[in-house]
Amino acid sequence: MRAVFTHLTGIRRGERQVLAEPQITVGRAPASLLAFPPGDTRASAHHAEITYDGAGYVVRDTGSTNGTFVNGRRVYSFRLKSGDVLEFGTGGPKVQFDVEGDPGPDLPPTVAPTQGLDSAIPGNGSRAPQSKEFGRTTVRLMIDRAVKKTSTQFKVLVAVLSVLVVSLVVVVGYLAMRPSPVSQGFDFRAIASENQAAVVFLYVRFSLTDENGTPIEEDAATGSGFVVSPDGYIVTNRHVLQLWEYDENWVRNRYKGVIREIKVVFADRSPDAAIPGELVRLSDSIDTDLAILRVKPFEKMPYLRNFNTDISTLGQGDPVAVIGYPLGKDLFTFTQAKTAETSLSTGVISKVAAKKIQLDASANNGNSGGPVFDRNGNVIAVLTQGLASMNAQNINFGTPIGQALELVPK
Repeated sequence: MRAVFTHLTGIRRGERQVLAEPQITVGRAPASLLAFPPGDTRASAHHAEITYDGAGYVVRDTGSTNGTFVNGRRVYSFRLKSGDVLEFGTGGPKVQFDVEGDPGPDLPPTVAPTQGLDSAIPGNGSRAPQSKEFGRTTVRLMIDRAVKKTSTQFKVLVAVLSVLVVSLVVVVGYLAMRPSPVSQGFDFRAIASENQAAVVFLYVRFSLTDENGTPIEEDAATGSGFVVSPDGYIVTNRHVLQLWEYDENWVRNRYKGVIREIKVVFADRSPDAAIPGELVRLSDSIDTDLAILRVKPFEKMPYLRNFNTDISTLGQGDPVAVIGYPLGKDLFTFTQAKTAETSLSTGVISKVAAKKIQLDASANNGNSGGPVFDRNGNVIAVLTQGLASMNAQNINFGTPIGQALELVPK
């Protein structure tokens, strides 16, 4: 099985590219298998990947700046079929996807052949001869027997269904009357209204060089953060600021990065009102994945005051809320928002460990660096990473807030 891409636009227009690799990287980075020239700036350096999963090819957007489109519709994960047109960024390079080659071994028949249940098989393996005609009495007896058997089976079926219906009604009634463990004593609206103003949207522009210091390209990352003191200190993730340390292709190629600009947009404010941010401190290792920024304090600047640094008070099943900016500016474009509006998602704690807290709350690219709240509105963690790339949509992790507060200058 091979993937065929016919370039429809740009300087490669008309070129046909055949790729047999099970994982095809797409973007402007030189190491991409489906690579675009540096001038195709609507496509990101590491824009998407196309993988063969045994059933066919699937395209997945890998956090591109301008989005991935199939047949004119924006997608984040999409199973491709021959003839689909892919566009990488609005107005960006377009290719037509096709498949060639052997799709693999024939599938087994959906229904296995069976032997006649009423046929006697003598010891020599030959089938015993059957009478071609049945007497009238035999037919009547067979009909009577079938009717009685069907009637009995129907009565049993009705009885079983009746028991199931009654059981279902009892269970539904119990669940309806029982207080929800997630919502009980958890005022989502209050948590949002009291805290979301201090959750900021981050835009980080950086440049890349190869191991010889030769400039490669400029790129940008977006994420979330939250103000933790009246001095303007902001907690976020290290990977939001220094993405090149976490990108497998860039690490493999030994690319280095330099931050060129950090913009901070407070909730409910226009992107035009962005203020500059300054990197203050990074965690000692990329595994901890924490960073501290600072903005110049201003009058009535919102900041979070309540933190729970004692992870021993947290347990499996405790309700949590996450506030941040999922999908970054792409969500602003989709909702046609004029200001940076936060999103809130809820869930429960799945597991508590010393260095990570596992959550089932929904989170996406752009949520990184946002705060995780407990039922009392205390920040308990910094949303750090998810496993969506492994098709684990409801497994996300937060770093305990105590580790972040230790990095904040006193």
